[in-house]
Amino acid sequence: MLTDLIYPPGCALCKQRLSSASHIICPSCHTLLFPIHAPYCNRCGATLLSIQDDCLACQGRTFHFNGTRVGFVFDDSIQRMIHALKYRHRPGIGYYLGEQLGKIVVRESWISHLNKIVPIPLHKGRQRERGYNQSEFIARGLSSLTGIPIHTNSVIRTRHTRSQTTLTPEKRLVNVRDVFLVPNNQELNGCVVGLVDDVFTTGATLDSCSRVLLESGVSEVYALTIARA
Repeated sequence: MLTDLIYPPGCALCKQRLSSASHIICPSCHTLLFPIHAPYCNRCGATLLSIQDDCLACQGRTFHFNGTRVGFVFDDSIQRMIHALKYRHRPGIGYYLGEQLGKIVVRESWISHLNKIVPIPLHKGRQRERGYNQSEFIARGLSSLTGIPIHTNSVIRTRHTRSQTTLTPEKRLVNVRDVFLVPNNQELNGCVVGLVDDVFTTGATLDSCSRVLLESGVSEVYALTIARA
């Protein structure tokens, strides 16, 4: 977040000057973030019209994580913030969004069961290019709000995979297959983990990482993301 603090603080959305460098967006723009409320799909976090509805996106799919909680509607405001977080060196946006996600997650009945928060790792080459892992900053904000400890080195990414952005759902699954490794099985053994990423799209990355966590001895995994694309 140091880079965010060097420059004069401006709203990440409207660029209006802010009163404090610790602020990320102005009060007016904060109202443009729309939290996802029930009913939503417990498997992928997508909004449902009614509690009786089936999620069409999840039909015929099996995930290794036990459930998903998504924070916000994936609209223009959230897209711009996540783009700035990932590509404009604004890690403070991740911390801020993590805190906002935390305010939503603390209302869930299963939150008391979470022992650890684990961010989806970047490959070390990609992290060197970016300078940080955006999911780690989201996880830090989430941890600060919930009090759940964060583990940043519990999982490593073994291959520098292609960006998932332009890939079909089928190719996304292949792209992230067998790319994660848990080097120390004792660290998370028996824990219930909140696995953090920026956006849930097909769930391929979260599912691949969840599988290796469960194989390493983690008892349950819940996916936690800022938005559902």
